[in-house]
Amino acid sequence: MARNGRERNVKVVILAAGMGSRMGGGELPKPLIPLVNGRSIMEQQLRVLAPLVSVHDVYAVVGYKKDLIMERHPELGFVYNPNFSTENTAGSLLRALRKLDDDVLWLNGDVVLAPGIAEAVCGAGSSAMAVQRKAVGDEEVKFTSDADGRILALGKRLPGGDGEGEAVGVNFCRRRDLPLFVAGLERCGDTDYFERGLELAVQGGLELMAVDVDPAACIEVDFPADLDQANAMLEDWDR
Repeated sequence: MARNGRERNVKVVILAAGMGSRMGGGELPKPLIPLVNGRSIMEQQLRVLAPLVSVHDVYAVVGYKKDLIMERHPELGFVYNPNFSTENTAGSLLRALRKLDDDVLWLNGDVVLAPGIAEAVCGAGSSAMAVQRKAVGDEEVKFTSDADGRILALGKRLPGGDGEGEAVGVNFCRRRDLPLFVAGLERCGDTDYFERGLELAVQGGLELMAVDVDPAACIEVDFPADLDQANAMLEDWDR
């Protein structure tokens, strides 16, 4: 049986530095956008993560309107990305990982996920990435895998087709794999997403397992329509 995060010294990183421009750039940073159940996106994430890790093992990378997040959640650890307006998630995650030396679960600050997904990703027996097998658009991060679920290729543009589905922004790296992944992130440009670092690490030999997630159990809130869908999903989960 896989041990839970409290027994395994798992640390969690929430990537919350971005400006959320595709949501229209409101007064709140995207992680603080309220959901239909009265919680913010970040509060919902912390609630789902509570069975896995202590809140004191959760770190948020902040930038845009950082004070609002820090004042709302003073119990978290914080890593500041002063280049949040020009640096993408690869740079934000690299700043956090340089401070950690444990197994790490990380997720985008706009992901709304059902209970159990974080545990499944951490319990894959290897470094892992949550995925949804479905038709995806040109701008989604796509993947291919072998018969055992190991990621073979990862990126927005894959040779020979559109891949098997998309990465959904919930990921896990074993402590032993951190040097390889950090090296991949260090090769990324300012505009790269962290998935580019994973892509480079896989090319360098990282074993990364795909963990299948039901499309009705996890969504990234990139656009207003995604928020509507997330709220509908929450109502279904609470029934």
